[in-house]
Amino acid sequence: MFLKKAETVPANWKKSYEKAKEYQDVAKILIEETKLDTVEKIMAEYRRL
Repeated sequence: MFLKKAETVPANWKKSYEKAKEYQDVAKILIEETKLDTVEKIMAEYRRL
């Protein structure tokens, strides 16, 4: 269940990131990049365990 949710949520963040890039919203780009980087680190740690 965790893996499924961990894949679904970032998909929405990626869409938000793309929209932020489209509108050159620097603050939103930074927020979405941070969220995506963080979830990637969490998933890597989860897989390691």
